Amino acid sequence: MSPQVADDKQNESITATIRSLNQFEAEQVDRRLNWHGTLQGLLFTALAFGWDKNIKLSKLIAALGFASALLIFVGLITSAIGIWKLHKLWRKTRPSRNHGTVEVFSNFPERAPWLTFVSPSILLPVVFALAWTGIYAILTEVSPAQTTPPSATANASAIPTNGVAQP
Repeated sequence: MSPQVADDKQNESITATIRSLNQFEAEQVDRRLNWHGTLQGLLFTALAFGWDKNIKLSKLIAALGFASALLIFVGLITSAIGIWKLHKLWRKTRPSRNHGTVEVFSNFPERAPWLTFVSPSILLPVVFALAWTGIYAILTEVSPAQTTPPSATANASAIPTNGVAQP
């Protein structure tokens, strides 16, 4: 076996391994974004149903939405770091471009790799976290009189001002 053939096989093996690891990280990003979208939709739906019924529950939903967005953001940053490290490894070990090997990272920003960390898929959880922060702030500003159920105010007006209830 010639040294060129051995090098080709080793290059193909390295390329296949890095491509497989990159595909795994991309699938993790996809799973996290799908899970994030589903959870955020459910939380916004729950918030819509409970908005005027229970202020404490609405605040809890907003806090849960904020926390889950941050957790997904951390997971996406972790995947981006993994892909970035794979890209660095690929740049060190890839064969020459004229050798005919297909690129592993077709859309990785070569000149500004930091752009990977500000892509829309990474920033989406940050946008949701900011939205949940705004919702929590709105819920905090709501006065207790605005959250009193209508039946409680109707019963309160039926009580006479002298404090003695009429039968």
